[in-house]
Amino acid sequence: MKKSGDKWITAHITADQDGSAVFNPREYGAAGEDVQSLVIGWGNDLLSDDGAGRCVALGIRECGIPGVESLDVHQLTPELVDRIRCVSRVVFVDAKPSYQCPGVSIQPVYSEKHEGESSMLPPIGHVGSPEELLRLAGLLYGTEPEAWLVAVPAETFEPGGRLSDTTLSAVREAVNKIQALVSNERSGVNEP
Repeated sequence: MKKSGDKWITAHITADQDGSAVFNPREYGAAGEDVQSLVIGWGNDLLSDDGAGRCVALGIRECGIPGVESLDVHQLTPELVDRIRCVSRVVFVDAKPSYQCPGVSIQPVYSEKHEGESSMLPPIGHVGSPEELLRLAGLLYGTEPEAWLVAVPAETFEPGGRLSDTTLSAVREAVNKIQALVSNERSGVNEP
C-alpha cells in the first residue's frame, strides 16, 4: 500500500510571497482538471479489514479518473472540510462488519441538522462522521455537496496488515461501483 498522505500535503501547500504557507485547493486533480468529485476512504490498515476504505481510495486514485480526487486517511477530521467545500460530490468509504453489511452498499449521506440549529459550530473533535463534516462545510462555507457512503463488508478487525479474501473482493467491487457513480456525474445522472 502506498503512503500518500505526506506526498499529498507537500504537493499542494506552496509558499506565498511573504513565505507563509498557502493551501491551493483547486490546483490539482486527475489530468490537471478541476476536481468535481472527492473520494475519502478511511480506516486503520493495521487492523486487517478495517483498512478496506483506504484500499478503495487507493484503487480509485490508480484509475486516474478525470475530475476525481481520492484521499486515503486514518480517520475523518475537520480539516477535510476544506477539500469537501470545493467539490460537487463526495464519496465516503468505510469498512463495516459483514454481519451489518453483507455486500457493498451505497447510501446517500445528509448533514446532521438539529432542531433550532444556530450558526454555532458543532462540537467536533479529532474524529468526525460524514454527516458532521457535511454540516461543518455548510456552517463554515455555506456549501454542502451531494454525498454518498460506500460500506465495504469486513470480516476481521484483528491486528494484521492483510485484507481477508471476502473483503478484498468487496474492495474491487466498491472501486467499480464508485467509478460508475462518479461517471454518472459527468453524464448528468445523479443516482448510483
